Amino acid sequence: MKAIQKRSELERPERFISPAVDIKDEGDEIVLWAELPGVDKNNLNIQIENNILTIDARKDDKMDGYKLLISERAQHRFKRVFELDESIDQSDITASMQNGILTLRLKKAQHAKPKRIEVN
Repeated sequence: MKAIQKRSELERPERFISPAVDIKDEGDEIVLWAELPGVDKNNLNIQIENNILTIDARKDDKMDGYKLLISERAQHRFKRVFELDESIDQSDITASMQNGILTLRLKKAQHAKPKRIEVN
């Protein structure tokens, strides 16, 4: 008799989570914060293609050096997609990650930045 046996029908499929975001317009840039708890920056992919910004991340709970008998903790995949308009300068976007929060700074294109018009 086996004490513990892994059964394939009990394995959980990969889960997709849409991370919570806050987005703020700061005048000359848009700042986006996304919650990605437990995600290492090496498991994070951010890309833009055809005006579509995609955030794709994986939380990996693997325990190296152990032979798992049962695994009920799921590996999570976070994914969020945004459509960008012409007001964003797609060549000037920066990203940073700290304490599970991804920060994206999307600079506005010159024509979309607020301008103050002086009255003569």
